[in-house]
Amino acid sequence: MPPLALSTPSILELIFDSVLHEAVILPPSPTGHIIPLSGVCQLWRRILLSEPERWRAFIFLPSKFINTSGCLDILKAMISRSSGRLLSFTFEGRANHLVAHPIANLFGGGRIDIVQEIVRPHQDWVSHLKCVLSGEECDKFFGQLNSVEFKVLYTLDLSLHNWYSGSTTHDALSLYKLKWPLCRVTVSLGPGVKFYPLDFQFPLNQLTKLHLEGQSMLLTKQEFLHVMRLCQKTMVDLSVIVEFDYRCKSPAYGPMIRMESLKIFRVRALNVFFDRAPLMQFALPVMESFRMETNGAGIWPWDFKFCEAFLRSSASSLANLILLDIPSSFKPYMLPHRRFTQRATDREDLKSFLRLFSKLHHLTLPSSVQVDDETMSMIASGHFLPFLQAFGFGTRDPRTAFDLIVKRNRGESEVPSTMNCQLPRPILRLSLALPTPEVCDVDQVQCNLARLSDKCHFEFHVTLVQPCAVCGAHCAVGS
Repeated sequence: MPPLALSTPSILELIFDSVLHEAVILPPSPTGHIIPLSGVCQLWRRILLSEPERWRAFIFLPSKFINTSGCLDILKAMISRSSGRLLSFTFEGRANHLVAHPIANLFGGGRIDIVQEIVRPHQDWVSHLKCVLSGEECDKFFGQLNSVEFKVLYTLDLSLHNWYSGSTTHDALSLYKLKWPLCRVTVSLGPGVKFYPLDFQFPLNQLTKLHLEGQSMLLTKQEFLHVMRLCQKTMVDLSVIVEFDYRCKSPAYGPMIRMESLKIFRVRALNVFFDRAPLMQFALPVMESFRMETNGAGIWPWDFKFCEAFLRSSASSLANLILLDIPSSFKPYMLPHRRFTQRATDREDLKSFLRLFSKLHHLTLPSSVQVDDETMSMIASGHFLPFLQAFGFGTRDPRTAFDLIVKRNRGESEVPSTMNCQLPRPILRLSLALPTPEVCDVDQVQCNLARLSDKCHFEFHVTLVQPCAVCGAHCAVGS
């Protein structure tokens, strides 16, 4: 098809003229402008030849440099074509600019009332609402949102920045009293936000997904247990940050909390090895993916006996397990100033842990945990983790680790009798946490990567990480 002899503004004008007026008649007229216009690219062709009344997801990201009112008119016209169908709205700002320019880069300089002009007119059909809010917009948003009677709002995703909650009361934040059919909630609090997670009063007893993100979203262990008790019947996907009080340990035993539906669980557990008792109250029979980050690497060892006891109820269902260290230099999560004797993780506890979770497909061990050669050899032979395909761990001898992975991937290892004569699955993704540069030469390790790739008959990806001299975190140094 010949190229269009039109300027870019003219092409855009034709596009909007096509989607904002009467429904497109298919097949389109050969003499109309839709046929040549659809030759711009495949994406535009699909848009122009589709039925706009089926559109359900709308993302609005105006800028202070464009005609905001004109964009709003276009958006309203597009939404009007989808009346009677479930709608998804996303109102995003430029998050990386919110700190320096909290209002100028958001919603066209604050000139758009998203609740009154967009959300409220379609309150009967809005099923998904995602907003990035900053400063005064937060107070205005929550003040107006409480008067909206959503009928099918299942998903709410909020990112709040530079908000000091000057005039917003706790009643205005009460999402529990609004009787919305909320199932999935994500709230991220950025710098400058001074609210506690439970101030929002989520309807915990009906949620299937809850993500509380950001440094301000810090739950105490009492709040954490309260949340888990209320949502133990319905919660499927949970992500929280919990601080366990090292000054006051919990009782050794408490009422059991059985999470009957929880499949995805991510927790940043601060000081958890000082107070293990709260986590021992959980039964997680259907959990498929678990991620835990904790602090204390180097002064408080990873207790795999505790991890095994905590996750034992998930042994038959767990497929993805990620255990990570939080850098000790990360100030909000620093440990108390107390002296402890540095101890290494018990090797036998680690072996027992790996033996129990034999069905794992993805395992990442903390960078502070060094996997010894004997354990690596058992993984390479398939005695441990026969179904493993993605593996991350710390080692002081990457060459030995490479050789063992090659041995497993090429099928050269002895097959354990428990596997019914089936070879262990190849490891396709490998992440190695290396010691400091003084101990391990990264350049030499990277030279071995080519040798490793040549010997493997599978697509293979390797990431190398080392402690950062600035922040202490393990950062990628090669792949």
